[in-house]
Amino acid sequence: MRISLILFLFWIYLSNGEITKDIEKCIYSPLSMFFHKPSNPPYYYVNFKRPQSFWNVFQTEIVIGDPDDYQSTKLIGEGIAAQVYQGFHKETKTPIVLKNMKQQPEKILKEIKILQELKDAPNFLPLKDIYVNYQRQESLTLVFDYFPHTPIQQILPILTKRHIKQYGYKLLKTLDYIHSRGIIHRDIKPLNILLNEKNFELRVIDVGQGEFFLPGKDNTVRIGSLFYKAPELLLNMTRHDYSVDIWSVGVMLAEMMFQKFHFFTANKVYQKQNNVSVAQVKEMQFREQLDAIAQIMGTVPLLQYTDKFKDTMNLDILQYVGQYKKVRFKAFVNENNRHLMDPLGIDLLEKMIVYDHTKRLTAKEAMNHVYFDDVRN
Repeated sequence: MRISLILFLFWIYLSNGEITKDIEKCIYSPLSMFFHKPSNPPYYYVNFKRPQSFWNVFQTEIVIGDPDDYQSTKLIGEGIAAQVYQGFHKETKTPIVLKNMKQQPEKILKEIKILQELKDAPNFLPLKDIYVNYQRQESLTLVFDYFPHTPIQQILPILTKRHIKQYGYKLLKTLDYIHSRGIIHRDIKPLNILLNEKNFELRVIDVGQGEFFLPGKDNTVRIGSLFYKAPELLLNMTRHDYSVDIWSVGVMLAEMMFQKFHFFTANKVYQKQNNVSVAQVKEMQFREQLDAIAQIMGTVPLLQYTDKFKDTMNLDILQYVGQYKKVRFKAFVNENNRHLMDPLGIDLLEKMIVYDHTKRLTAKEAMNHVYFDDVRN
């Protein structure tokens, strides 16, 4: 059955407070303020060329399934946004994954709408069903097929050069599709790329932090995993774009090539402490991570970048960054990873892991890089 947004919010969240977010935040006028850059990347205005219903989460239509069709068996993950269970379809015995949502209604709607838009994306784990979980204050549960996978940390030691190319190409192909739909994933990290060790197939998952890209719209920078977070997010650039995903992919490829998990490793990762707010902890984490990036990418290029975009960034964080010379990626080549090295691969990294987000390759450009010539299909 189909339920309207009003019924959805009333039915599921009546006891948890009212929605205060104004839909007008998703509408921008006059549009002329966004058409001033002749070299904007592909897909920059894609959401302006479609009806508002395409990206307006408050116009999401939901088909509700039957909770009696499914049985959960064990908890396999939990975060602020959801609890994730492994389970099965009762009639077919097909293994599934159940994501019990815990976020605010508009965030749940956005995730559902993004999943609906990406149902045909290559190498993506699509939404299978939705039902109301009456055992959890009538929250929504999202249903996905189970995809057998192995954590990338366990696969790192057995990678071949071809494996890395296949992984990178497939991931970029998925991202290009996601970006072509006007969506930024914003949480690309190993945990969200399920990899099957046997056939080296992968599935991109978890668009819970995804966002429909609208030029000029301010979005939170409190997204993504710290070690894969692009520098513009650490610098509080709220008007970021698809290029944040490219940085994350570049970091993951560097981890594989150099066999160095968490390529940009902060000296200290702050955790919640007494008398310290969550916001203060995040600020300290951002300082450490930006300093870790500068230790490899250099301080002078960072300052050149921030000077270029100083009106859109918080530059106070720079006082916590040390003075470092840029380290070339080839300096990380050693006896343990030499068999994975390719000059073309290093060239690709140098064009993806770039401070200036406007100079990073797009997903499509990266796919077409000569590094992938022997795996492109």
